[in-house]
Amino acid sequence: MSVSVSPPSPLLRLPRELRDQIYTYNFDHSELFVKNRAAITTSSKIALFHDLPALCQANRQLFNEATPIFLAQNLFSWNTQESKQLLEMYSHLPEDAASKRVKHISIYNWTGQGTPTHLELISKFTQLESVEIIFSFPSIEDGVRMERFDYTNEQECYLENGLHYDLPEGRSLEEETASLARDVETFVAKYGLDRIIDMPKLHGMQFLFATNQGGEHAFGGNQEYRHRLCNPLWRWATKKLKEKWGADRFSVTTTMPEDYHHVNRPYVGW
Repeated sequence: MSVSVSPPSPLLRLPRELRDQIYTYNFDHSELFVKNRAAITTSSKIALFHDLPALCQANRQLFNEATPIFLAQNLFSWNTQESKQLLEMYSHLPEDAASKRVKHISIYNWTGQGTPTHLELISKFTQLESVEIIFSFPSIEDGVRMERFDYTNEQECYLENGLHYDLPEGRSLEEETASLARDVETFVAKYGLDRIIDMPKLHGMQFLFATNQGGEHAFGGNQEYRHRLCNPLWRWATKKLKEKWGADRFSVTTTMPEDYHHVNRPYVGW
């Protein structure tokens, strides 16, 4: 008894280079990776597989070929659990799926507990050029909610004493400056920013601070804050990337003007 074998689809009969162009064109006009909320918060390691576009789920060959291209154009993580699922997904893809294609990633609820997972995921993307991070905390004491943030006061403080906030009562300028420098150094080490900024192709960073009660399973709902470390971290990253790439060949942003001496002078009165 003979077993009939279905011929390959017309798509799979095309040369691989042409197939990659078709995948790229198809996903270039698609929406972001729309994920089921239950999938993002579940402990299942394969939940995200079911949210991939139908093309990626058609068969194993299309999964291996099309999924890396789709992910590279839609790569973001809502929380620690989703980063774990992305790590699992990449473990089922060809080895160069992460190292060859991914140029950007956004992580929207980066917690201290989730740092090892996020760093493991990012470390796979050896061609990474830019990263967007929202650091998430249950509450923030060293900062103000963005709707209450006074940019003019911050600018004037910096131009007056080198700090971008009012000097805490009972502390000298020297004490506070030294404390701030230690806090920046501690934060950079704790969240692995020194490892990220040293990645060979990285030339762009965006970071924000927010509160979120969702912890490792947060799904949106961030309340953005202007943290005490925003401007110092911007200065740290700017200095590092300028040393790495030279002037005007990198980008660091907190979505706010940070160079008080130059760009911001005309903005007095905000």
